[in-house]
Amino acid sequence: MLVCKIFFFYASAALWRTIAIHQGENPLWVVLGIAGQMRNSAPAGQLGQRDLLILHKALRDPIRRNNLAYYCSLVCSLLFDTGVIAPGIMPILCRLPLDGSPLFCGLQRLYWTESPIGSSDLLCVIYACVEELTVIVGQNHCGATRIEAAYTHWAQQLVTKISLLSPSLRHLSLISNGLGAIIPTGHRRYFCELHSAPVHVYVKDTHGSYRAKHTLTAESTLNALRELNIYADYGSPKILNNAGIVAPHLEATLQAIRISMDHFTVPGNKHPELIKNISGLLTLRRLMRVSITLGNVFPGIRFSDRDFLRLANAWPLIQYLKLSFRQDICTMPPNMASLGSFISMCPSPMHLILPAMQGPQTHGVLSEIKKCPSSKLSLLNIGRVYLNVSDNSPLPVNDIVLAICEAFPGLNYPEVRLEVVYLQSGSHAAVGTAAA
Repeated sequence: MLVCKIFFFYASAALWRTIAIHQGENPLWVVLGIAGQMRNSAPAGQLGQRDLLILHKALRDPIRRNNLAYYCSLVCSLLFDTGVIAPGIMPILCRLPLDGSPLFCGLQRLYWTESPIGSSDLLCVIYACVEELTVIVGQNHCGATRIEAAYTHWAQQLVTKISLLSPSLRHLSLISNGLGAIIPTGHRRYFCELHSAPVHVYVKDTHGSYRAKHTLTAESTLNALRELNIYADYGSPKILNNAGIVAPHLEATLQAIRISMDHFTVPGNKHPELIKNISGLLTLRRLMRVSITLGNVFPGIRFSDRDFLRLANAWPLIQYLKLSFRQDICTMPPNMASLGSFISMCPSPMHLILPAMQGPQTHGVLSEIKKCPSSKLSLLNIGRVYLNVSDNSPLPVNDIVLAICEAFPGLNYPEVRLEVVYLQSGSHAAVGTAAA
């Protein structure tokens, strides 16, 4: 793109504010004049001699080198797919600034996709200025204990290393997707070797010598982290249970956590208890937004009114709570009375999404719902409300919705969404459904 010299700085800042490095597009090679010459990846994931020679020849040109350093300093958002650059190249590029400053010194948001080979190149690009980081890796293949252990250890170690490299990080997302099917080294080895390079922070002392200021320890913490997202194609209770310790010592900072698994597998067809599997999250007292979505769960997950109230005790500042999974039909879900207790214990404005509830047993609906005149609940979504009634006296859905709106004045009728499942008394078979 050609622009007038007067507008060069404005145009370059706008064009390089957000860049993407992926298949078919690599602006770094364009600046160095080697686009089309570098291979996407070398055999076995090693930096090939041919690529190394091409790169060093380009970097010997001071104009190209300075141009690359200048354009990279303008980048605020970087989308990086490591499958298009062989492992070992990014550490070379990151050493370009002669004063030791970061190559992407203005980087604030980094979206990093690991190739099936995996490397530690990510650790060279995480700087103190990064505020938002998304890391996409191969899937963990739940059900294999050794693979899950390696996955969990990788996640814990990565978060601890990030706490040294980017202590001002505010948003962190760890995504495990479908790359696992093509990982050549095997899933366990992949996670054991991924980002395995040691991390140390050095400072210059009064004598001009460098010494280690911080090293990797279990006490390292992300003092600014506000949001943690964990997503996996496949998950299990072990992964869910370890979510609370992925980022240690975050009680004072973490405000939002989202855990999502498309396929949640329970070994041995057991019925896991939600509370036991998220016990590590119950210590995070400042949480305001919690979302736990577990898809394709069989059998269901146990979640009772006692568990519901434990969440209220653990998260008094909660403003948004989403629990989406298959409820275990052998465990009685929370009832309307516990709903009122939960709202009274969490006075903040709130959106509440629950998998199931036990509905009122009689037409005296109002007596079973604790009224909260000061409630700020503005949205209520219940997957299923179970009612044990006889065939000739079904409880109308409108009665339930109106009673809920009267108990919680902040709710409007359209903001109450639920599905009523009518059950024969003493049975678990639905005889009819209705939705409001």
